[in-house]
Amino acid sequence: MNKKLNILTIVAFFSMCNSQAQINTDSLKSNEKFGETHMYYTPTSKEALDLYTEGHNYFSKSEFRKSIASYIKAIELEPKFVDAMDNLGNSYRYLGILDSAEFWYNKSIAMYPNGYIAHQNLAIVYLSTSRLEKALNEYDTMILLDAENPEGYFGKANVYIQLKKGDEIVINAQKALMIYRKKHDPYEMDALYLIGVGYYIQGDNKSAIKYLKKAKDMGMEIPEVLQKLFK
Repeated sequence: MNKKLNILTIVAFFSMCNSQAQINTDSLKSNEKFGETHMYYTPTSKEALDLYTEGHNYFSKSEFRKSIASYIKAIELEPKFVDAMDNLGNSYRYLGILDSAEFWYNKSIAMYPNGYIAHQNLAIVYLSTSRLEKALNEYDTMILLDAENPEGYFGKANVYIQLKKGDEIVINAQKALMIYRKKHDPYEMDALYLIGVGYYIQGDNKSAIKYLKKAKDMGMEIPEVLQKLFK
C-alpha cells in the first residue's frame, strides 16, 4: 500500500467535506451545521433588523442571492452592522464567490476585531484557497478569543492534515476532543477521527485503528483508504 498516496487521498477527502441571531457555519465537519449565536451589534433601525431577518430566512432556504441583497440593504442602513457583514460573507461563500466572502469577513473584523465568527469563517476561506499559514493565524486568534471553544483547535487540526503534520493533528484534535466531551457535543466523533488520521500519518497504525474504531462506532463514515487498516 502506497502510504504517500493514501495521505494525499485523506487530504482530498477533507477538502470535500461546519431568527435574530448570527449564522455560524462550519465547513470543516463531515456534515456542516448552522448554529446561531447572539448578535454582536444591535441595530437602531427596525428596517435594518427586518432586512437582516429577511436575509437570515433566505439563507436558511439556500436562496443565497436573495440573502445577499437583503444583507447589503441592511448594511447600507447600518454601516456598522457586523452580523450582517458576516452573514453576507457566508452567502457569498456558499455561492463559491470566495473573494467577496473574504472582503466582508475582513470588513467585519476591521469593525469588530473580537468577532469570533468572522475569524472562523475567514479561516475556512483561507483553508479552501490553500493559504494555510493565514488559516492557522485565524485559528490561533480564535483560541485567544475563547480558549474554551473547541473550534479553533479543531480547525488547526484540519490545517495540519493539509500540511501532513501528524503530531500537530493529534495535539490539536485531542484538545478539541476534551472540550467536546465536556460539552457533550456530538462532534466528539469528528475529533476522534482526526486523532486517528493524525496517528496514521505518523505511521502509528495501532493508535490510528484505536481512534478510528471509536469514531466509527459513534457513526463516523470512514473513507475506504482508512478502512483497509481494519482488515
